[in-house]
Amino acid sequence: MSTKFKLMLAGFLALAVSLAASATAVLAQGEEPPVERDGPGALWGGGRVTAVGDGEFTVQTRRDESRVIKVTSSTQYFTGAGEPAGFADIQVDDRVVGAVTRLPDGQAEARLIIIFGPRTQYRGLGVASGVDDAEQSFHFTPRRGRQWEFYVDAGTQLTNRAGEPLTFADIDDGDRLFVHAELRADGQWWAIAIKAGR
Repeated sequence: MSTKFKLMLAGFLALAVSLAASATAVLAQGEEPPVERDGPGALWGGGRVTAVGDGEFTVQTRRDESRVIKVTSSTQYFTGAGEPAGFADIQVDDRVVGAVTRLPDGQAEARLIIIFGPRTQYRGLGVASGVDDAEQSFHFTPRRGRQWEFYVDAGTQLTNRAGEPLTFADIDDGDRLFVHAELRADGQWWAIAIKAGR
């Protein structure tokens, strides 16, 4: 590999990781990576991996659309840190961003895939439903995207918009909330902080 090509590849990877970092900033606000945009050349997009098959994987975009992405021997793979990766590194629930080519038959063929791994933090605005005082849990629906189930414990910081303390009993179905939560080892999403109010 020539030095010039290595420098070009390094520059491209830096740009790709920079774009991907922008995507993670969006992810931190409760979004999936950006959906693809129509236009000439490569289409950029991403989302959460929902299935991995033979030579393809399926992504759920932030618009809640399911897209099957084909891979080939020329598809390039990298981790979010810019390290080389492979198709075998893609797992269900990983977040991915990449560039695809739209084939004449309408299928999407991957040119570059950046793998971020599963989400472990969530921050977003939405509406509470199914509030369960006994289980200390509630469902949460952001303006767009999938529905979440969050649990509350003694460490959860509950306040109103003015910063005044609340209890879980103050949360009702239909309340607008800001939630910061984390995925723990038990596989459940636990709310770190909840701010209630319109």
